[in-house]
Amino acid sequence: MALCLVEIRIPSREAFVHVLINIFLVVGFLFVVLAVLELTGSAVFGLAGVLLSFLWLDTRIQLSGARHSEICGECPEACKAY
Repeated sequence: MALCLVEIRIPSREAFVHVLINIFLVVGFLFVVLAVLELTGSAVFGLAGVLLSFLWLDTRIQLSGARHSEICGECPEACKAY
């Protein structure tokens, strides 16, 4: 999961690696939730694992939005979506 948050800040990257790391992010979320459920045996703590995963995903979305606005700011085209 940390690799995904670091990878978004790398200026030049390959699409295949980006997709692969995003797949690992989802698998990492699954492992976090399953590990919390297995260690505690409580659905309440399992929901806390889901909440933590959601917060990590929101962080990833915010970093991605910032990256897209940087790229769009450097673009000479007139569309300027960001």
